[in-house]
Amino acid sequence: MERLWKSILNIVKDPCFGLKAAKHWHPSHFNALGFAWLSSSTLREAFNRASRYARIVGCDRETRIEEKENVIVMTLSSALEFPPLMDLSMAILLSASRTNYGRELNPVGVNFIHDKPDCANEYHTFFNSPVEFNAKADRIIFSKKDTDKRLVTGNPYLAEIHDKYSIRYLDKIKRSSLVDIVKNEIIES
Repeated sequence: MERLWKSILNIVKDPCFGLKAAKHWHPSHFNALGFAWLSSSTLREAFNRASRYARIVGCDRETRIEEKENVIVMTLSSALEFPPLMDLSMAILLSASRTNYGRELNPVGVNFIHDKPDCANEYHTFFNSPVEFNAKADRIIFSKKDTDKRLVTGNPYLAEIHDKYSIRYLDKIKRSSLVDIVKNEIIES
């Protein structure tokens, strides 16, 4: 995957490529996690699913959720060393949240580790909130009022079904990693 992103960055010179690529996001790209997200009863529930099943999206993905006074802070993995990939991840996170909540959802703030690009105004337009560059972590911040609002699209039964598929898929990924294959061979020997 790293080679793919290096190749993309050598070809595409648009610093806002990650934001623009998010237009092509679809829930099915994230396996059962995408559909569990859509059936979540609140955004907080969806965020917890994203954190719990982040490895479905990529082996190096981590999402940490912190609850502060009146906000929920989602910090994305710093393992995403390519700014357009982090931009894409943050843009998809907001797009998915707006799919559940409605187009009127805006974060309280968005932080990026990377430098301010020439197209910074596109970040402000897309996120419709204050955007900080050269931050300590890549994070997106939402009000608790928004994250705890009951969503009309929520369906606990469907969410549970997709959670089960997500757990099975993660188990399959875990068993197919080289480290786990070697461990299993040693144990069986």
